[in-house]
Amino acid sequence: MKGFELKLWRLGMGWTQELAAEEMGVSLRTYQNWETPHKRVSRTVELSAGMLSVQKVLPDLARTVESISLIARH
Repeated sequence: MKGFELKLWRLGMGWTQELAAEEMGVSLRTYQNWETPHKRVSRTVELSAGMLSVQKVLPDLARTVESISLIARH
């Protein structure tokens, strides 16, 4: 993942750089450096972004599964 892809991820999450830095547990300056367009971010950063994405959609996914289960019972 390169910095511009990380920026696209953040924008897709609807987050500011400040919030993304806070969620990843780093300083704003560190996060901003990661978003350098052609710079490759570490695998750890890439995996952290993926995990944060999953955490964001998990509540909606759980509700969807529950709704499907209720419909299937009838």
